[in-house]
Amino acid sequence: MLSDRDLESLACQSLGLNTVRAGRRAAKAAWDAVAVEVGLRPGFLYDRSSVEPKGLLTFLSRLRASGLLRGPSLTLLDLQGHLIVANPSATVTHLSEGRWVLVDASPSLTEPQIAKAEAMAESLHIAQTLAAAIVAAPAPGPTEPVLIEPETKGWNLATAFGLLLGYPVVYWSKAEAGQEGETCLASQPVRVYRASPDLNQNLIGLFLPLN
Repeated sequence: MLSDRDLESLACQSLGLNTVRAGRRAAKAAWDAVAVEVGLRPGFLYDRSSVEPKGLLTFLSRLRASGLLRGPSLTLLDLQGHLIVANPSATVTHLSEGRWVLVDASPSLTEPQIAKAEAMAESLHIAQTLAAAIVAAPAPGPTEPVLIEPETKGWNLATAFGLLLGYPVVYWSKAEAGQEGETCLASQPVRVYRASPDLNQNLIGLFLPLN
């Protein structure tokens, strides 16, 4: 078993990080990868440091060589520079089942509400496109993960992230001039839910409006 210091060193070498703090934060992604590999969640968004896809692929490959990752190889999805590490089998199953609640959080609303048919159709299109891209990609090798760069033009990325991360509640918002990327959630009180095996590692977290 790798020690925390070993993981930090591996993260720094693979991702090109040059500070202990950055290495420590990035090393925690190793446990996110383990959670994805064993199916506790379909994927996770790598947001612990600025990194190129090649560096994250190298990090995942070295985690497998070290023995920390032992199951089927993972897949890396690049959505406009946002990197999501995914379990391809679990992700395709989740996207195909359609078991999520879609919430409209458009900035023009006073509070979030259950999304209507137009938004649901868009979320299903995104889910189907992502599932098809994963199925059509070459199978991951025994040590090398696969990089997939789906065409995401015009997508609501928040919806795509929610789908890939396996959230039971997924947010959608209508793009409005001058309010791109904004939602009505900023003015809403929310409750944060986290699942963690201990106080040092948060495996998954999500927030839901209180109302």
